[in-house]
Amino acid sequence: MADPVNFVISGWDINNANLYEAAKRSHVLEPTLIEQLREDLEQITPLPAALNPDFIAANQADRMNNVMEGSNRDLIDNIKGHIRDMKARTDKVVVLWTANTEMFLLPEINTIDDLEARIANNTPLPASVLYCVACIEEQVLYLNGSPQNTFHPAVVEYARQNGSLIAGSDFKSGQTRFKTIMSDFLIGSGLRLASCVSYNHLGNNDGKNLQEDKCFQSKKISKAGVLDDAMKAN
Repeated sequence: MADPVNFVISGWDINNANLYEAAKRSHVLEPTLIEQLREDLEQITPLPAALNPDFIAANQADRMNNVMEGSNRDLIDNIKGHIRDMKARTDKVVVLWTANTEMFLLPEINTIDDLEARIANNTPLPASVLYCVACIEEQVLYLNGSPQNTFHPAVVEYARQNGSLIAGSDFKSGQTRFKTIMSDFLIGSGLRLASCVSYNHLGNNDGKNLQEDKCFQSKKISKAGVLDDAMKAN
């Protein structure tokens, strides 16, 4: 395994604050830890990000000061250029999508011809799809940490044709993971679950983004599916 000390960190964001300022703004990490890392964090400034504001909450507009412009293909090519720059600095590149939850794109994109036409005709697409296509074409691993439907059937087939790897459907490292573990324990103890309800009290900017229903529905669909099989079998 790679030594984490050797990781090279870069990325995109719609806000140009360096990682020190961003970490202070988010109120997630301990202030003492942030201060210890200040010198290193201040050196990392995000690249301009691809963005389609139609797919995120309108309340994110006050953060948008670091956004790429251009057609779908322009944005994909710009992202590919950033990936190639990282390839020149490292042995391996992994792209991890950790951005705010986007609205579901419906109906889904089912054929590669449709996907390519939407890109060529500049049909509005979620930013996550643009990043994913760029990673597929550059053959770097794309990990999806948000619950929107980035992996349309056409995107999965495009990855297969290019021999690229994509994975993930939302992070499940906090309350969702705990809920899944505890439900398995309770069911294994012979108890019958009628329902399961949980709340995310951290939120921060992702919580603000989820205040808009079109984004919340993506999260709701993802979270609702976590226990469906377990409860149906019980």
